[in-house]
Amino acid sequence: MKKMFLFLILCATTFSVFSQAREEDDSGYRKVYAIILSKNGEVKHIIKQGEDISADIDGKNVNGRWFFKAYPDIVEIVDRKNEVVGEIALNQQDPLQISVPQPKSGMSVGIGVGPVSVSNMGGGMQSFNMEKWKAEISERMETKEEKLKREYYEQKEQERQAKEAAKAAKKAAKKSK
Repeated sequence: MKKMFLFLILCATTFSVFSQAREEDDSGYRKVYAIILSKNGEVKHIIKQGEDISADIDGKNVNGRWFFKAYPDIVEIVDRKNEVVGEIALNQQDPLQISVPQPKSGMSVGIGVGPVSVSNMGGGMQSFNMEKWKAEISERMETKEEKLKREYYEQKEQERQAKEAAKAAKKAAKKSK
């Protein structure tokens, strides 16, 4: 009788643990990947997934956005048409050209009327000599703020697509009259 009681308690706790683990998976949070560029052991840049990258694949210079593929440093490049154009090992690219989030700031001198001004000239692509730099990929769960922002933009995109589809249907109906 005691063995049966212990067996039932063990089964109940096991099912409880598995159901809680499943609830965490179904919470809607995604993993966020980032490239960490370090030089001499000091982190210099953290680049989120989806930033612009330029690389040589099979002798061709390819531009697109990077997405995580495999550890330790394999990423795939997706072009503007959302087609995968290839994959690269970050530490084997020489040089690695990637868009960094921190803007460069500097002096802007213009000819004409007005004073000399200091301006921010966008982050843009920067080249990294991978003999001196090291690239690692980090993974974490997205924060609640990131999740809400992602869901908001996904909803806005769906609304935009529905609006375009309705507009196209209206145009087609008008054309068929």
